[in-house]
Amino acid sequence: MQLTNHFHSREFNCPCCDKERMDKDFIETLEACRILAGVPFVITSGYRCEEHNEKIGGHPSSAHAKGLAVDISYKNGACGRKIVDAASKCNFEGIEVGTRHIHLDDTCRSHGEKVLWTAVSK
Repeated sequence: MQLTNHFHSREFNCPCCDKERMDKDFIETLEACRILAGVPFVITSGYRCEEHNEKIGGHPSSAHAKGLAVDISYKNGACGRKIVDAASKCNFEGIEVGTRHIHLDDTCRSHGEKVLWTAVSK
């Protein structure tokens, strides 16, 4: 099912059970971010059921398991920068810049501040 102009529900399916339980408001914000960035968003991880999240070593309270996070691959630094700049303007709560992916989430942290961090992509 087409969710927005740029995203189809299958892009967010859990790889182990094929379920898609993404938050509607999150998807609308992601669409706004995609338009602002002006570059394709290749989703490498969307919704994760609890079993899959545990299997891959995801945090027990992962935003992916709540339908509030995605990982997006990017082809080069210029493209990655456009995604991060747009994500910041769209007010995502969490932005992780990996060596080959960007994670965006909408999970409020206990300290109440938006966060940015780096990681080595798996």
